[in-house]
Amino acid sequence: MANICTGCGAALQSEHPEQPGYLPSASAQRESPLCQRCFRIRHYGEYVSAKVNPEEYHQRLSEIVKTKSLILYVLDVLDLSGSLLPQAADIVAGIPVIAVVSKVDMLPRDTHLEHMADWVRRVLLESGIVAAQVHFVSGRSGFGLEELIQEIEQQVPEKIYSLGMANVGKSTLLNRLMQAWHTKGEFTASPVPGTTLGLTGVEVQLSNGSRLSLVDTPGLWHGRRAVDYLCGSCLRQAVPQRSIRPRVYQIGAGQSIFIGGFARLDLVEGRFQGIVLYVSNELIVHRTRLEKADEFFHAHQEDLLQVPCANCTTRLGPLTTYRLTTRNQRFPNLFETDVLPISPQGRDIVLSGLGWITLSGSPLQGTLKVSQNISVTTRPRMIGDLNRERGWMGSRLH
Repeated sequence: MANICTGCGAALQSEHPEQPGYLPSASAQRESPLCQRCFRIRHYGEYVSAKVNPEEYHQRLSEIVKTKSLILYVLDVLDLSGSLLPQAADIVAGIPVIAVVSKVDMLPRDTHLEHMADWVRRVLLESGIVAAQVHFVSGRSGFGLEELIQEIEQQVPEKIYSLGMANVGKSTLLNRLMQAWHTKGEFTASPVPGTTLGLTGVEVQLSNGSRLSLVDTPGLWHGRRAVDYLCGSCLRQAVPQRSIRPRVYQIGAGQSIFIGGFARLDLVEGRFQGIVLYVSNELIVHRTRLEKADEFFHAHQEDLLQVPCANCTTRLGPLTTYRLTTRNQRFPNLFETDVLPISPQGRDIVLSGLGWITLSGSPLQGTLKVSQNISVTTRPRMIGDLNRERGWMGSRLH
């Protein structure tokens, strides 16, 4: 039997069907064998996830420093902070890093990208990573691939390692690169976190004649992203599959907005104002009166709001409440992390793995209730601040 699955890198075995790498013994002699899990993902669209232990992950990647390598650090543009690898600075250990920001085709149309590179560099630097270059790409559409390939071919490495959290688009990106370099084979890619389980590599020949190994690595589970807890059915609705259509709502004091069953925004005090939601087009958003919000949630959590389903809701945990305020005030009975201050310039509230809410900065007092295991962070507005600079006109996504 071959040693590893050519799709996900798991060690192949024929004894335990419930464990990663299972392959019926009758199929073991095939060329480039796929484990049963990869076969089902590719040919039947099944959603079968698995986890890689962080300690095992770091052990597997210890070989990176032994070769003349290049790191493609793949980040999800919809969840940049949530896609940072823990202890990534220790893994790369001075090896050249290209930041590859994926899924840019999911951003709203007419989004400027070039100025966002400074934001990506700042976020990476705060985690101890110095990126030589930042490239914005889409593994699905091929956007940005030509420039990335030119950058790689200038480096002339022996191996290219694709690093990143689960579900950031590593395998899809590598499959695109293989197509560009006319290489047979395919890394297993799916919307499920944890599709790749081990190191799996393919030798490619670049357009300049150089040969190197293209290596996919396991994606770690963050444990604080919505996608880490969702079943296949919920993933299809909660994870964007096409360019996000911004949804604008005008709300006033005494109104609530539900984002599926994942989150609820209540405006308790404040002037009538607009908010913008950047979430999957398939995710139900519903506005109601604050006084009826609790009743509505309990009555319609599993039908009108649809996702997450009952099992995913249990895994995500109960709702946690955050205070939203544009005032410079303290809440003595709350931890500092439970208060989300909104500056007069506005702010994005990022729900890790789902998307974000953009607030304009108009005066408000409110609450945000979010499933316990979904990380909530704030940042300057991506659409309007991070991708725009006075006097600058960069290239657009579409």
